[in-house]
Amino acid sequence: MNAPTGQRFWLASATGTTNVVLNWQVSDGRFAIVVANATGAHGVAATARIATRIPQPAPLGAGLLSGALLLAIVGFALIYLGAAGLAPRRARAPHLARSASTDATGSHQDGEDA
Repeated sequence: MNAPTGQRFWLASATGTTNVVLNWQVSDGRFAIVVANATGAHGVAATARIATRIPQPAPLGAGLLSGALLLAIVGFALIYLGAAGLAPRRARAPHLARSASTDATGSHQDGEDA
Protein backbone atom coordinates (compact mmCIF):
# COMPACT_ATOMS: atom_id res chain seq x y z
CA MET A 1 0.00 0.00 0.00
CA ASN A 2 1.27 3.46 -0.83
CA ALA A 3 1.76 5.98 1.95
CA PRO A 4 -1.31 8.23 2.33
CA THR A 5 0.87 11.33 2.65
CA GLY A 6 2.16 10.80 -0.89
CA GLN A 7 -1.31 10.95 -2.47
CA ARG A 8 -2.36 14.13 -4.31
CA PHE A 9 -6.17 13.92 -3.93
CA TRP A 10 -6.37 15.30 -0.36
CA LEU A 11 -8.01 18.71 -0.02
CA ALA A 12 -6.13 19.31 3.24
CA SER A 13 -3.87 17.26 5.45
CA ALA A 14 -2.05 17.40 8.75
CA THR A 15 0.41 15.02 10.38
CA GLY A 16 1.55 14.55 13.93
CA THR A 17 1.74 12.11 16.82
CA THR A 18 -0.35 13.86 19.49
CA ASN A 19 -2.81 16.75 19.12
CA VAL A 20 -3.14 17.63 15.47
CA VAL A 21 -5.25 20.55 14.22
CA LEU A 22 -6.45 20.80 10.64
CA ASN A 23 -8.03 24.00 9.31
CA TRP A 24 -9.33 24.44 5.78
CA GLN A 25 -11.84 26.53 3.88
CA VAL A 26 -14.90 24.41 3.23
CA SER A 27 -16.57 24.59 -0.17
CA ASP A 28 -19.71 22.94 -1.52
CA GLY A 29 -19.65 19.16 -1.59
CA ARG A 30 -19.43 16.09 0.60
CA PHE A 31 -16.35 15.43 2.67
CA ALA A 32 -14.89 12.56 4.66
CA ILE A 33 -12.22 12.55 7.32
CA VAL A 34 -9.53 9.93 6.92
CA VAL A 35 -7.27 8.99 9.81
CA ALA A 36 -4.36 6.80 8.78
CA ASN A 37 -0.79 5.95 9.70
CA ALA A 38 1.70 7.92 7.63
CA THR A 39 3.05 4.63 6.27
CA GLY A 40 -0.37 3.17 5.50
CA ALA A 41 0.00 0.43 8.14
CA HIS A 42 -3.01 -0.94 10.05
CA GLY A 43 -3.92 0.00 13.61
CA VAL A 44 -4.99 3.60 14.11
CA ALA A 45 -6.84 5.01 17.12
CA ALA A 46 -8.14 8.56 17.16
CA THR A 47 -10.62 10.87 18.79
CA ALA A 48 -11.92 13.63 16.54
CA ARG A 49 -13.69 16.89 17.32
CA ILE A 50 -15.25 18.90 14.53
CA ALA A 51 -16.20 22.56 14.80
CA THR A 52 -17.26 25.34 12.52
CA ARG A 53 -17.20 29.10 12.71
CA ILE A 54 -20.12 31.15 11.54
CA PRO A 55 -19.06 34.50 10.15
CA GLN A 56 -21.12 37.36 11.54
CA PRO A 57 -23.34 35.40 13.99
CA ALA A 58 -25.08 38.59 15.26
CA PRO A 59 -27.41 39.04 12.25
CA LEU A 60 -28.32 35.35 12.33
CA GLY A 61 -29.04 35.50 16.07
CA ALA A 62 -31.07 38.69 15.71
CA GLY A 63 -33.12 37.16 12.90
CA LEU A 64 -33.80 33.98 14.85
CA LEU A 65 -34.76 35.95 17.98
CA SER A 66 -37.08 38.24 15.99
CA GLY A 67 -38.73 35.26 14.35
CA ALA A 68 -39.21 33.54 17.71
CA LEU A 69 -40.79 36.66 19.23
CA LEU A 70 -43.12 37.05 16.26
CA LEU A 71 -44.20 33.41 16.53
CA ALA A 72 -44.79 33.84 20.28
CA ILE A 73 -47.00 36.89 19.71
CA VAL A 74 -49.00 35.11 17.01
CA GLY A 75 -49.31 32.04 19.24
CA PHE A 76 -50.61 34.04 22.20
CA ALA A 77 -53.07 35.88 19.95
CA LEU A 78 -54.39 32.60 18.56
CA ILE A 79 -54.72 31.11 22.04
CA TYR A 80 -56.58 34.22 23.25
CA LEU A 81 -58.94 34.25 20.29
CA GLY A 82 -59.54 30.52 20.56
CA ALA A 83 -60.20 30.68 24.29
CA ALA A 84 -62.61 33.60 23.85
CA GLY A 85 -64.64 31.46 21.45
CA LEU A 86 -64.86 28.65 24.03
CA ALA A 87 -66.49 30.79 26.72
CA PRO A 88 -70.14 29.79 27.36
CA ARG A 89 -72.76 32.25 26.15
CA ARG A 90 -74.99 33.62 28.90
CA ALA A 91 -78.75 33.54 28.42
CA ARG A 92 -80.53 36.82 28.89
CA ALA A 93 -82.27 37.24 32.21
CA PRO A 94 -86.08 36.79 31.92
CA HIS A 95 -86.88 40.34 33.05
CA LEU A 96 -84.59 41.72 30.32
CA ALA A 97 -86.32 39.65 27.67
CA ARG A 98 -89.63 41.46 28.09
CA SER A 99 -90.61 44.26 25.84
CA ALA A 100 -88.79 47.47 26.54
CA SER A 101 -92.14 49.30 26.79
CA THR A 102 -93.37 47.15 29.73
CA ASP A 103 -92.27 48.00 33.26
CA ALA A 104 -91.78 45.59 36.18
CA THR A 105 -95.47 45.61 37.21
CA GLY A 106 -96.59 44.39 33.82
CA SER A 107 -98.31 47.61 32.77
CA HIS A 108 -97.32 49.69 29.82
CA GLN A 109 -95.39 52.84 30.44
CA ASP A 110 -98.05 54.92 28.77
CA GLY A 111 -100.52 53.94 31.56
CA GLU A 112 -102.61 51.35 29.73
CA ASP A 113 -103.06 47.80 31.03
CA ALA A 114 -101.77 44.85 29.05
